[in-house]
Amino acid sequence: MNSVQIISFNHRQFNFDEIGVFHLEDENKFFHLLEIKSILDANELMYLSTCNRVEFIVHKNEVISNEKLTSLINYFLKFNLSKNKIKLHDKLELFVGQEAVHHLFSVASSLDSLVLGEREIITQVRKSFEECKLNGLCGDVIRVLIQMTIQTAKKYTLKVKLQLDQFLLFH
Repeated sequence: MNSVQIISFNHRQFNFDEIGVFHLEDENKFFHLLEIKSILDANELMYLSTCNRVEFIVHKNEVISNEKLTSLINYFLKFNLSKNKIKLHDKLELFVGQEAVHHLFSVASSLDSLVLGEREIITQVRKSFEECKLNGLCGDVIRVLIQMTIQTAKKYTLKVKLQLDQFLLFH
């Protein structure tokens, strides 16, 4: 279970400009992700980028070291030299094992979002997985994790919608 890890740069810890440092443009995204997979020495890698977060979902047998996290940040900073790497390293969140799964479920269910209940995130998670899978970045561990994540998020979203409809019916 500890083999699933998430490196998160999100709205709780970073401002939008800082999150933007970790955004990859489509034309070179998968070249960069192959480099990042190598930097992290990951078995599998998925990249999720939204307006308020960038997350790296990683399958790796050992916990990602501080040296690997620093190398990841340095990789991005070579394209954007104006940012302070120590400040960025101190604010990132690393989720490991069960905590990583819980975090991803919360993100996909929009519990960890600027707009609680937003449903676009499920589509973004699915699309990110499909793109990474298509480009050979992830395999069975992340595939099963994403399947479970989407199932959980759909159930939660449906439950919230039903509760909201019930509330509106009686008020």
